[in-house]
Amino acid sequence: MKDRVALVVWVFALTAAAQQAQDKPSPVPRRPARPSMATARSEKTGQSPSRNTKSDLTNAPRKSEPERLRAGDTKETGIACFFSASANGGMTASGVRLNSEDLVAGHPRLPLGSWARVTNLGNGQTVDVRIVDRFPESSKRVVNLSEAAARKLGFVKAGTAQVELESIPIPN
Repeated sequence: MKDRVALVVWVFALTAAAQQAQDKPSPVPRRPARPSMATARSEKTGQSPSRNTKSDLTNAPRKSEPERLRAGDTKETGIACFFSASANGGMTASGVRLNSEDLVAGHPRLPLGSWARVTNLGNGQTVDVRIVDRFPESSKRVVNLSEAAARKLGFVKAGTAQVELESIPIPN
């Protein structure tokens, strides 16, 4: 019986303590919220700090995009290569999966989805390809072709070829 009474007293004391803890504030003082960098002011000058904030960045001038070429605007001569076998099945810049048997290519400036005529200057063979991918303009290549396009131009064994690239209107 004594154990039951002690248990009831103990439960009552815990309940009362919990109720009391809810009613009064915590004895540990809370730190005030730290002002954000956008609203903080220098104590000496009273001005906002000179750090970039998100609002400053949204009004900043954007980098200019490289000029995109249109059909008929370009005729380039240079080196062509073809996509490696490991790239087959990977995503291209246009969002389609690369299939080495499609007549597609990558170009740094032609609009994605546009078409180009590529002529192998070594043997005169020509192929029309759809632009689906990008690569850096700093590259020494003019165009990256699919393996099927490279096969039609006759340079799969050589790996690269001297070509002329001309943008053309979208075929019907």
